[in-house]
Amino acid sequence: MELLVVVVAGVALILVGIGLARWSKAQSMMSTASTQLLLLSNALDHYADENGGYPHVADYSGLIVYVALFGDGVGPDGRAATEDDTELDGTPDKSATVYLKELDPMGNPLKMVEHSEQGIPARLVDPWGNPWRYRSGSHENHNGTFDLWSVGPDGRDGTSDDVRNW
Repeated sequence: MELLVVVVAGVALILVGIGLARWSKAQSMMSTASTQLLLLSNALDHYADENGGYPHVADYSGLIVYVALFGDGVGPDGRAATEDDTELDGTPDKSATVYLKELDPMGNPLKMVEHSEQGIPARLVDPWGNPWRYRSGSHENHNGTFDLWSVGPDGRDGTSDDVRNW
């Protein structure tokens, strides 16, 4: 009987430890997403200051944010979401200003740039692997300038776990 009590107590302690570890990891990922949101938002503000505004487009892959902030694919005018945008190749265009060097897909220090099978940047992702979403220049904006958000751990838009700038 005493052995059974010891085993049950040991199992209970293990389960509590596992639960705390999962909670801690979930909190850490939420904190990382919030930090990423601030980092991207500040860099987008800097981009807008130098370019006279934010890219006017809705993008649910996060790629326009990557293009604007890393300069890969901006084309000769150096601005994202314009007619002269070029193909992505993982390096800033000659005319580009890099606003967030940490988006370099070669080193990918923030683990935010997801690559296609060909090795070129394909999506800008949150800690759960979901694409960052961006919207500016439309009547749907919640924020006065641009909307930037992650759908959070559940992967569904518009739920309470979304991480967003409004």
